[in-house]
Amino acid sequence: HLAGEWISRAVADTLRDDLLQRYHALADNGPFSPDADSAGRRALRNRCLSLLASRRDAVTAGLAVEQLGTATNMTDELAALMTLTKLGGKRVNTSMTDFYDKWKNNPLVIDKWFSVQGMRAHDDGIFALEKLVTHEAYDRRNPNRVRALIGSFAMGNATLFHAADGSGYHFFTQQVLDMDSRNPQVAARLLGAYEIWRKLDHTRQAQIKSQLRLVIKSEPSKNVLEIASKTLGE
Repeated sequence: HLAGEWISRAVADTLRDDLLQRYHALADNGPFSPDADSAGRRALRNRCLSLLASRRDAVTAGLAVEQLGTATNMTDELAALMTLTKLGGKRVNTSMTDFYDKWKNNPLVIDKWFSVQGMRAHDDGIFALEKLVTHEAYDRRNPNRVRALIGSFAMGNATLFHAADGSGYHFFTQQVLDMDSRNPQVAARLLGAYEIWRKLDHTRQAQIKSQLRLVIKSEPSKNVLEIASKTLGE
């Protein structure tokens, strides 16, 4: 994760002016079009913005805020929101709240909002995730909502999921077991996030193995027991 951040920063430091120029050149002021060329321009433009964010460049915050407010499509709006989460600061919470208020009556978009929240390196750490599972829009019975938050957290939030104190693993396991009581299939797929444990350092390996043993000891569903046992390999 840190190596990836370093690479992005190195590219952005070297190509800052080119990235800014390309970002502005790719602006599409016409009506939204889903064709491949338009989608490609949006993807490249948002990648430029993301790379600029890796520099913590002051100009990037302004670009992201403007894009968030003027976007004519969800791709650009979400890209701007994710860029702001990288930059951090008070503007993130404000933007998150504004986005939620704007789209709270659209379940599919709110799933995306929870996904961004799951991948976000919250200043409050795991405490922020614990608050999110009590959010008014979070429904533990809704598999899509659970996958959006918990799945994105496990697969896209290296900072908090792999926290050195093991708090990310503990939180994740509790959410998997909670889901197992309602939807074993979804719970089993979520638990698959632990399959990478052999690629990690010894401390994190031990922490995940401990969580897998906890899952097995809890007498879970057949689906979850199978994944836990197979992943643990004991």
